[in-house]
Amino acid sequence: RVLKGKLKMYLELSARIGGEVGEQAEMVRSAFQAQHEFLVMASRHKIPKRAVLEQLLRAISDEVSKAQEFCDSHSDSRHDNQLFNQLKAVREGCGCTGWVTVSPRAPAYVKEMGDQAMFYGNRVLRQFKGKDDTYVEWIKAFTGAIRELQEYVSEFHSTGLTWNPEGAELKL
Repeated sequence: RVLKGKLKMYLELSARIGGEVGEQAEMVRSAFQAQHEFLVMASRHKIPKRAVLEQLLRAISDEVSKAQEFCDSHSDSRHDNQLFNQLKAVREGCGCTGWVTVSPRAPAYVKEMGDQAMFYGNRVLRQFKGKDDTYVEWIKAFTGAIRELQEYVSEFHSTGLTWNPEGAELKL
C-alpha cells in the first residue's frame, strides 16, 4: 500500500519537476522497491543467518546510499544549487527504509527519518508557498509517503520486522 499511496504521487511529481529531483527520485523508487521485495521475502521465510541477512539488506542500503550520495555530490553549496533543500529533504528521509534493521522501535525510527526530512521540507514550503505549488505538493507527498510507511510499520511490524516462523529456510 505504501508504493501506491503518497510515494506514487511523489514519484510522479518528481518526474514532472525533472532534473536532479527526478534523478534522485528514481533512486528512492529503487530503495522502496527493494524494501518491498525484502518484505515479501521475509513473509515467506524464517529469519536467516546473519551473513545471509546482511547480504539481503545490501540491496536496500545500496539504493539509499545512492540517493544520499547523489545529494552530497549535487549540493556542495546551498548558494550554488537552487534545489539544495529538496535534495537534502530526500537525503534525510530516504533512510526510512532502514527500519527493517531496527528493533524494537521501528515505527519511531521511521518517524525520526520523517522529522529529519521535514527540517529541509519546511524550507521548501517557505521557499515555494504561493510561488510554485508543484514543489509544495512534492514535499507534502514525500513526507506523506514516510508517514504512510510509519503507519504500515506501526500496524504490522510494531516491534521490528516480522519473519515467518513457519516459512522456508532462506539460503543464497
